[in-house]
Amino acid sequence: MVKLDTHSTRKVDPYIKDGLYGVIRIKNKHNHSIDTAETLRFLPADKILKNTFFEYFNDNMGITDAINCHERILELKENFSLEVLANGSINPTYRTVQNWHNEWRLENLGPRSGSGLIEKIIQKIDVYKERNVIVKFKEDPFALVIITPLMQRAHSLKSSSNIVFVDSTSACDADNYSITFMLTPCAAGAVPLAIIITKGQTYSAYNTGFQLLKECGINCFGGVGWPKIFITDNAAAEINAIENNWPNSIHLLCIFHVCQAVWRWVWDSKNSIPKEKRPIIMKSFQSILYADTVHSSEKCFNESIKNSEFPNWSRYLNEHWQTRHKWCLAWRDESTKGHHTNNYSEITVRIFKDTVLSRVKAYNVVALLDFTCTVLEDHYCRRLMAFANCRHTKNRTARIFLDSLIKKASIIQKAHIVSKSKYEYCVQSEKDSSCTYEVNIMGGCCSCLSGKFGKFCKHQCAVYIHFDVISKSFPPVTPKDRYEIAILAQGNVSISPDFFQSFLSLNNCSQIDAPKESTDFLNYSNTNEQDYSHHKDNNVPNDSEIIENKETKNKSIHCIIDLIKSKDSMFGSSTAGLNILESRLKKITTEGQWQSFLHTAGNSAVALRKRPGAKIRVQPTSIARRLPRVTKGSKRLPSGRPANGEINTKKRKRNLGANVQLNVPNAKSHGHNH
Repeated sequence: MVKLDTHSTRKVDPYIKDGLYGVIRIKNKHNHSIDTAETLRFLPADKILKNTFFEYFNDNMGITDAINCHERILELKENFSLEVLANGSINPTYRTVQNWHNEWRLENLGPRSGSGLIEKIIQKIDVYKERNVIVKFKEDPFALVIITPLMQRAHSLKSSSNIVFVDSTSACDADNYSITFMLTPCAAGAVPLAIIITKGQTYSAYNTGFQLLKECGINCFGGVGWPKIFITDNAAAEINAIENNWPNSIHLLCIFHVCQAVWRWVWDSKNSIPKEKRPIIMKSFQSILYADTVHSSEKCFNESIKNSEFPNWSRYLNEHWQTRHKWCLAWRDESTKGHHTNNYSEITVRIFKDTVLSRVKAYNVVALLDFTCTVLEDHYCRRLMAFANCRHTKNRTARIFLDSLIKKASIIQKAHIVSKSKYEYCVQSEKDSSCTYEVNIMGGCCSCLSGKFGKFCKHQCAVYIHFDVISKSFPPVTPKDRYEIAILAQGNVSISPDFFQSFLSLNNCSQIDAPKESTDFLNYSNTNEQDYSHHKDNNVPNDSEIIENKETKNKSIHCIIDLIKSKDSMFGSSTAGLNILESRLKKITTEGQWQSFLHTAGNSAVALRKRPGAKIRVQPTSIARRLPRVTKGSKRLPSGRPANGEINTKKRKRNLGANVQLNVPNAKSHGHNH
């Protein structure tokens, strides 16, 4: 109500005299309900509840997980009632929790990109330094090296100075940073030595990351400073960076990726190889790869060149032959310990995407840093302790493998084994008495086909049975193996080594100690042949090569522009199509997005709108292994019993050898961005 302001009213009403003309009357009656579930949800939450949810987020909970956990905690209280779940001041809504999560994410992880991201990384370096985590960072070119306490202990393993697997993956965060894993084998499988995050998979990015690893200030690779062998796939930038930083190391290629690349080349239509000739060509290449000796490999190569009907295949084979010491098994010895592929790297990539990221892209590179230092570290520590406590499947696998070899070696009598020295034994073949096999205990190898690459064979097992001597390649079933893995997982454990004794003890066998001086191992290669294993290719790009590459790129760009103009004049271009292309080009803001755009011709490489938390698509190999009844989609299948659906056509197996026999292509691309 508004009062009238006159001379007379000012005399009788002191409020009007003071300039207060309005009257507001409040009645104790709401125009809405006050005790319903819809009304209670509007009650605001206080800072105490907000901090409670911040603690949930600190425990690696997402928005939905935090809400579910909070509701379960409320249900456990004595004064719980159904009205509590509807009260917004006690049980906040999803939108409220989402806003809190955005605040927590910006405070703890910083922005997705820009200068704020760099500042947050520098802050995280100091935080993790207090937790004994080594983090080295360089902004241009971007490289981030992570070495957790477990990885620092893994560098003290003897195997880290012998063989290291290196592999990279991407599509793990919004900006498609590249993650490089460096692994070394141990009794429980493979453990990481370092995680390197780079912006792209270029030579400069890899080179910077490897240089930061060398500057970490720890005794890398068993105190030697470099491993004897690196095993990678055929990625030129990665290989060149490795050879530039560790020139004393030997580089080998994963033979599976080599065969897969050859089979794809054979099936490429531009190479004009008839379908009926493709298996023959592939088998001739495999005969070169799997040859027992250098002489046999050279013979198979010469026959393949001589019998070749296709000049382009001869040129391609000659190019591969120049690097035969990297992929041909005839040039390998016991130092590989039976490792010819980088399967450990593939498994680690799957663990990182499935277990660590749960097939959801990380918010930014700082989130990748946090996940690596917490979730990945915890996963490996728990898995290693499961092995030490005889709860891992590898314990059973190693025991079954040893039992099978003991049965095979039981027919070899002690009289058929001659001890030539402390480290060398001569074992007579059970089938041909004129044939003998040389066993070297220190090298953990044998001259037979199974043991010449450092794998435990029945001849080494026969020496173990009759002479109670354990070879260096003995399966990891001893208490000493489990105790060492426990120390690797937890550091200096207080548990006695006797705690890890077997339920049924092994024979009183002795472990051969390494001599102070180097021991001459068996040499199965032809000594008259050139030593290709230490041959290095000078693949590091120099200034002239860089200038030449730029000129080639400029020519390609001008050629692409001319092709676009030619197609436009010939067929015409729709306005809608040009707008989509322009929109996708404008969306590109990172190097990873641009590389994806180039490799896929822009097909789904850059989304028209950004979707935070996009799902990580599974690898094409996972799709190829699915049963006919299972969907062909690129998302990860849920665990448990598969749902019944329509019977799909039978898909070919993910088996290179079987696909060569069936004369079908291998690892065909499924969908986009694979």
